[in-house]
Amino acid sequence: MMRWWWFGPAVTPVELDREIAAMKAGGFGGFEVQPVRLVQATDSVK
Repeated sequence: MMRWWWFGPAVTPVELDREIAAMKAGGFGGFEVQPVRLVQATDSVK
């Protein structure tokens, strides 16, 4: 198994299908999805 990091809206259904098939073909038995949202700092945040 592995931890799979997703970076916000950069994930598409087509790419998910491709990556899952590649992991299965590579012998991975599963994965834990860890979504990550990138945050931009603003002047109001100190």
